[in-house]
Parts: sequence; structure tokens; C-alpha cells
Amino acid sequence: MQHLIGVYHVNKNLDSLIKYINNKFGIPKTLMLELPPFWKEVKEGFLAKNNKYFEEIAKEFERKGSRIIAGDASFEIIFPRKLYDEYDNIFTTNPDNLSDKLKLIGQGTITILKAIKKVELNLRNKRLCEIRDIGFLNTFLSEKPELTVVGDAHAQYIASKIPNLDYTLFKSNTFLENIDYYLSKQKIKPSKKIVIKI
Repeated sequence: MQHLIGVYHVNKNLDSLIKYINNKFGIPKTLMLELPPFWKEVKEGFLAKNNKYFEEIAKEFERKGSRIIAGDASFEIIFPRKLYDEYDNIFTTNPDNLSDKLKLIGQGTITILKAIKKVELNLRNKRLCEIRDIGFLNTFLSEKPELTVVGDAHAQYIASKIPNLDYTLFKSNTFLENIDYYLSKQKIKPSKKIVIKI
């Protein structure tokens, strides 16, 4: 049987989520996470920070023997790899003189602004978000992971396409998450709802 967990991925609930997975599922043979296909190649910079939550889960369970599946197959539609590389190249370069450092800061600022504008436009584009959700669903269907842990919006999409899927919502009982939960107008009701106190 396949299991799906939708999470509000905030670092405060990460340890509780890992503990929950260990207690409920043990060590899944296959674990699909909200990670792009090239997640292991990126060791530092913006992408590494963006992936940190799911990467920590991946490291924990890969170490125990789970095969990790990068579920975010369409991630580059929202934020092309080229933009990450440009961003990271700027901030991992360390010029020797002040003049070159100032040029790099200016260049970095322009790159960041371009990246932010592109991501904001893409995130507002409902069609691109749907394409990304389809990427998650296709990976889920083709890889058939024993356990899947993704952001709750993606989990809802997967659950809406697969009737009777064991779908758990995992969230913290914080003010911001509660507001987000009620504003999201969750269409698919989870089989279980786990709310942890922080």
C-alpha cells in the first residue's frame, strides 16, 4: 500500500515529522520527496537552502537504506537550473580586490532581482503550477513509492487523482500554519490529520 504525507515544510516540525515516519512506517523501501532531479549536485547556495527541509529527510532515510526518489520532475519550469547556477556562481566567487567585489555585488543584485521576478511570475501562473503538480503525479505513478512526503498543495493534487489513497496532513499548530490551512480551502480531506504542538 502506498502512503502520502502532505506537509507544511517549516524547520520547526522537521524532527517531529521524521519521528512520526519512523514510528508509523519504519524505514520505507522507497521514499519520494519534494526534491528536483539534480538535488544531490547542489551542495551550497540558494537551491541547497530551498531544498534543506526535504534534503534532511532524504539524508536521514537514505542512511537507513531507503531509496530516495526526487519527485519534483517539473521543478525547472518554475525556476530554471540556469538561474540557480548564475546565482550560485556569483555568491561562491571571492575576488581579491575591492573593485571586483563591488562589481560582483552589483551583478549579484541584478541576478537576484531577475530570479525573484521570474519565480514570482511563474508561481502566479496557475498553469505552470499545474504542470509541476502533474510532474509529481507522473513520478508517483511511475515509481510507485512506498511513502511520499511533499508540500500539502502537491499532496492534495496527487490525492485528488488517486481515489482511496492513504493521505495524511502533517502540520504544526502555529498561528501562521493555521491561517494558511484555512485560507487554502483544502478540497481533499486527508485520511488522517496530525497536528503537532511547537
